Amino acid sequence: MKRLWHTYASVIGPDRFLGAFLLALSVKGVLFIGLLQRFRNAMFPGYWGGFTFDSASYIDPVEHLLATGSYLPDYRMPGFAVPYWCLRQLFDKAQALNAYLLLQLLMGALSVVLLARIAFRITRAVAAFHVVIWLFAISTFVSLYDVLPLTESLTSSVIIIAVYLLLRGTSSGKAWHLAAAGLFFTWAAFLRPVMLPLLGFGLLAVLLQCAPWRWERWRAALAFLLPFLLIETAWISRNYAVHGRVIPLSTSWMMPDFLGSPTYRMCEVVQAFGGSLVWWDPQAEIRAFNIKDVGEAEHLRSPAHPPMIPAYAATPGFPMDSLQALARTVERWNMAASDPALRASEGRRILETGALYIATYKAEKPFQYHVVAPLRILGKFTLHNGTYLDLPNPRNPVERMATWFFALLYWLSIFGGALAAGIAVFSPTWNRSKLVIPVIFGYGLLVHPLILRFCEYRYLVPFYPWGLLLAVWLIHMLWTRRSRTQSSSPLASSR
Repeated sequence: MKRLWHTYASVIGPDRFLGAFLLALSVKGVLFIGLLQRFRNAMFPGYWGGFTFDSASYIDPVEHLLATGSYLPDYRMPGFAVPYWCLRQLFDKAQALNAYLLLQLLMGALSVVLLARIAFRITRAVAAFHVVIWLFAISTFVSLYDVLPLTESLTSSVIIIAVYLLLRGTSSGKAWHLAAAGLFFTWAAFLRPVMLPLLGFGLLAVLLQCAPWRWERWRAALAFLLPFLLIETAWISRNYAVHGRVIPLSTSWMMPDFLGSPTYRMCEVVQAFGGSLVWWDPQAEIRAFNIKDVGEAEHLRSPAHPPMIPAYAATPGFPMDSLQALARTVERWNMAASDPALRASEGRRILETGALYIATYKAEKPFQYHVVAPLRILGKFTLHNGTYLDLPNPRNPVERMATWFFALLYWLSIFGGALAAGIAVFSPTWNRSKLVIPVIFGYGLLVHPLILRFCEYRYLVPFYPWGLLLAVWLIHMLWTRRSRTQSSSPLASSR
């Protein structure tokens, strides 16, 4: 066994990149093949991967650009579009999407190695490197998105690369490390605009950690910010030329056709009292208002225990019978698809009644609206098993054990990571630049449920790796402290 370990350690370790990368790629590759089999969607002949409703909104603007020369619709920033456009210069649509999935796999394997190296950098323990590389490589929480043309997988990898380069840059002082870190943070913001504050966190780390001389700090900050300034200037210039106004990020924070629709208004209604708006979840509160997927599976249409409108959603000015009447209006709107006049009339009623409810709830239950509701959404965002999906045969003991394992890994990463983040902020072992890690994780844990009032699990994906790393750091710290206590005790010394 010892010889086996020495052979393994001689090939895979913090300073043995190739072996570590091949290990990560092999493990994630096995998951990748299995997930392709599970989620394959023959949307295009020759395409391997899965496809979601949101996927088209990333792909279509590039296809429109290739066909007409204009990037439209442009409410998605071009973080996905740029690599996909490059691949489209070489391949047809299906093969370019396949290549994009392979890019996600390769960058995911790289991010596994770099996250493990960050763990080693923080703990100075080789064991932490190996624990992180294996746990992150086998975790499905991020790998599930490797087979989908979305931004979750790539954003997760890009942020890890950015933080790794940031830590290298703040310790070495090399401008190219900082510029590369800034470039990857910029890419993350262009993949998902909600990631823009991460650039600010990185800038603070540069200003707090780099050389003691003021001029050197500002030069380092400029190197870090330069990629963003150049790319953002180009993006603003393009938006001004197309739209005639300054648009620094996205032209719309959500799909324009969705904003202002009856479905969106019902999402706002559910957000007001702290319910789930994930209507493809059979137990989401929004389904009690008859907002459902079109053409969804039978088990979703008629779940064994359909969700009910919670009692706390009612107010004196908008009691339960009024909420139930609103749900019936939504059902009539659903059923009027073939009658445009009736559908428009019922849609206007939903918009007006929903707005009245939100105003009433705010006025009559301000503490519930501003404090309790976001906390309810935070619970829905985090309190689940982290596996996303029902396994094909839950009665199979192997699959049941796998579900429990991934659930435990998720809980360790999210709740252990949250505890570790709070401790790390006050721990003397974390220097100023490394504090960017617990800050990023804390931001990711709170911004969607508390600020944006979204509870869809996938918004956790880019931040999950940091919870795993923090949890491993916490376990290592407690183990080291226990070992030191035992070695310094009189009983230990008497032995």
